[in-house]
Order: sequence, then structure tokens, then C-alpha cells
Amino acid sequence: MDDSYQYEMRQGERPRFLDDGDKAVLVDRREYRLNAERALIAQFVCQRRLFGMVYSRLCREVFDSLKEGGGVFLGGLVPSEKLSPNLKYPGDIDLLAIPYQDNKLLVDKTLGVEIKII
Repeated sequence: MDDSYQYEMRQGERPRFLDDGDKAVLVDRREYRLNAERALIAQFVCQRRLFGMVYSRLCREVFDSLKEGGGVFLGGLVPSEKLSPNLKYPGDIDLLAIPYQDNKLLVDKTLGVEIKII
């Protein structure tokens, strides 16, 4: 018997798939020039091949199990209290990746990443 915990959640209509070259994120030029955290996160997720390579290393099992109709929803700088009202630390999650397959969110496979500029 498999004792692993699974939590799936039905989602509404999926957002439109973005093709290569589609506008995905708008970043203020000043922020971009300063290499601020928001700009760095946007650059990282918009390089889909790079993001896929990193995600596959961090979540190999999830990455390998996704088929056509699957992917990840990404949120940048998500305030912690949006996830749970009592969650005060950290103040935000730099990159939140929630995988989905067809119309099911695989919530128990969510990945939170802290990105640092050094």
C-alpha cells in the first residue's frame, strides 16, 4: 500500500499558453538596470529552457511525471500571508511553482524557492 500523501485540487480554466517570444512579464527599466530581485526572477522564469533544467534537478519525480497538458504555474514574490493568514515568515516566497496535470493542481508537489543576488 502506498502511504504517500497526495493533495490535488481542481482548477478553473487554465491561462493561455505562452509561446516563445510572447510577452510574459513587464519589468520597469530602472528595476531591470539595478538588477533587482523582481527583474532577476522574471529573467529566470522567462528563459524556459533554463527554468526547466533547474526545475528538473530540484523536482525530478514531478518533472518526469508531467505529460502533455501538464506544467507549472509560477508566482513571483508571493506574500506569505496569501498562503496562510498566520504565516509571517518569510515575508514572501520569491518563486512559487505549483505543478498541474490537465485540470488538477498537484498542490502537494509545490516548490518554493528563495532567490538571492550575490
